[in-house]
Amino acid sequence: MNVLVVALLAAISFTALTAAATALAYPHARSWIGRLSGERRSAILLGVLATPFVAGILLTALALLPGLVGIAWPGLDHCTGHDDHHFHLCLVHTPGLAGLGSFTAFICAAFVPAGVRLGATAVRVHRARRLVGILDTNATLDAGGSHAVVESELPFALTAGLLAPRVFVTSALLRDLDSTSIAAMLAHEAAHVRRRDPLRKLLGDMLSAFHLPGARSTLLADLSLACEESCDESAAAQIGDRADVAAALVALGRLIERTPERPALVGAAFGDSDIETRVRSLLSAPKIDPRIPSRGVWIAGATLVAALVVVPVHHITESLLGSVLG
Repeated sequence: MNVLVVALLAAISFTALTAAATALAYPHARSWIGRLSGERRSAILLGVLATPFVAGILLTALALLPGLVGIAWPGLDHCTGHDDHHFHLCLVHTPGLAGLGSFTAFICAAFVPAGVRLGATAVRVHRARRLVGILDTNATLDAGGSHAVVESELPFALTAGLLAPRVFVTSALLRDLDSTSIAAMLAHEAAHVRRRDPLRKLLGDMLSAFHLPGARSTLLADLSLACEESCDESAAAQIGDRADVAAALVALGRLIERTPERPALVGAAFGDSDIETRVRSLLSAPKIDPRIPSRGVWIAGATLVAALVVVPVHHITESLLGSVLG
């Protein structure tokens, strides 16, 4: 049991260090990421949001791997090369430390901030499910079947639902926008459905629980903007004119400004994020992404790096935890 407690302590430490490194590095990488298309940015940002959580698990697994190898092949048991007083991060030669209760309490305390954020996300998901249920009950499916119309004087269009997202549009929006803007709006929401952006945003929100507060809010805002810009580009490609999508955004922005109240929307909505930035992007030349290596190359590279660092990571983790816990 001791080694499992120590492994949790290592995972929390790795997660915290990675979160701090991400908070320091992201402001410098943000300008470069911002030059990419919304499609590429949304994928990268979701990866950045996952980095602390994934790094905590992977680095802890690497730190434990030499000890696990000793179980399968006793002849490769590296712990026999240490003296008896050396701290062992190993399932065979357990740390054997007394008084780990205080560190167990530390581990529990370390989970509190992330737990609070994940709890808040769970509450929002519960409320979103209720709202979608209300919209479903009061909405009428369009003749084409592409969206449901909600009778409301509030102008909004949104895509809600995780595994099977649906598009909801208010009657006020259909009444006040011209046919070209309606076509752009519906093409935009259709792109959200294809990309499953409500699920993407939920995953981003959950993964952001492991980031520092400032970096968390910036990353989530950038992810939301990237998703919206990706769908703007998809809508422009479908209707054939980027300026028409920009005009639809401007028209919606004016409607929103005249609306005294706007509901707290869930999922992905046409009017989400910075409308001004999205309009400027649509009125500029499309962003061209540089070519990147194939997935196989990334997997091979990651495997090679893991093989090179597994022993150093193990020994450094043993030494650092041993100095703290010993």
